[in-house]
Amino acid sequence: MNTYGNGIWCRTLPQLYKDTFFKELDYLEYGYKALIFLCLDLSDIFICVRPDKGDHKLFYKPKGIPKDYDKALRKSICNRQNHDDDKPSTEPPVLNLDVSVWVYPVDVMHMYEVIPRQFMPSHVKTGDFVDVVIGEVYDPSKFWLIFHELHDSLNNLMDEMQIFYTSYNAYIPQHMIAVGMYCVASYHSEFHRAVIVNTIVDIPNKVKVSLAVESDHQLFGGRAK
Repeated sequence: MNTYGNGIWCRTLPQLYKDTFFKELDYLEYGYKALIFLCLDLSDIFICVRPDKGDHKLFYKPKGIPKDYDKALRKSICNRQNHDDDKPSTEPPVLNLDVSVWVYPVDVMHMYEVIPRQFMPSHVKTGDFVDVVIGEVYDPSKFWLIFHELHDSLNNLMDEMQIFYTSYNAYIPQHMIAVGMYCVASYHSEFHRAVIVNTIVDIPNKVKVSLAVESDHQLFGGRAK
């Protein structure tokens, strides 16, 4: 990137990477659905700018955006429009970052965020007693525990979810649905936190999710919200 003072278009990165390192830039292997998501996560390397409704422009973070950025960008956009209008994009559609605040409110989980696992508190030692609540029983040898101090908070969360999702139709746009995304799904007439584990190609608007509240083993097909 240091050799490209005026930046590069995101869609040219795979070929430039291959020319430099003699191997493919397989961003899917790293868990990214689109190349731009990888670039956005590498914030110490890239500055990502989307000047219009098309591709993103990538600049080398240590050098910053050049002073003549606007002039160089207009020329680059003109060249791209003159030569590439008839070429379909090889990249999956990405979310317009200009409306990301509207699509992803500040108080919700964003794509690739993960709900942290609940571990034993650090102050609890071997031989100590702790208050727990049985959250789900799969069989006598496999069940889930909830720390009693968190039980009321989870119950309140469930109550608030029922109120919210029965009052608003907050469906996830089809083009934004991706494996690993957290959502809610209706199960036994109640909304539960869930994570998308697979998309069902043959059935539009249907996904397979894993419930994240009572257990991790319940998989079912449904419409994500």
